[in-house]
Amino acid sequence: MAKKAKISGKVTIGFTLNPNGKLTDVKVLNGINDVLDKEAIRVVKLTSGKWNPARFEDENFSKEMAIPIVVIY
Repeated sequence: MAKKAKISGKVTIGFTLNPNGKLTDVKVLNGINDVLDKEAIRVVKLTSGKWNPARFEDENFSKEMAIPIVVIY
C-alpha cells in the first residue's frame, strides 16, 4: 500500500533495551504513516534478544534507545 501511494520518509522507533538484550516499551516516536509505523515496530521487535545490553563496570543495565528506519520508494 505504501509503495503504491509512494510514501517515503523516516520512522523513528523508541524502546528500552533491558539487561538481557531484549526490547520493551517499543513505540513510534516520529511516524509518517500508520501502516509504515506498524511495520517498523514489527521489524524492530524481531530483533529483540539479539542486542548486546548496555554495560558499565561489568554490570548490564537498561537503556532507552531510538532507531531511525528510512523508507524510500
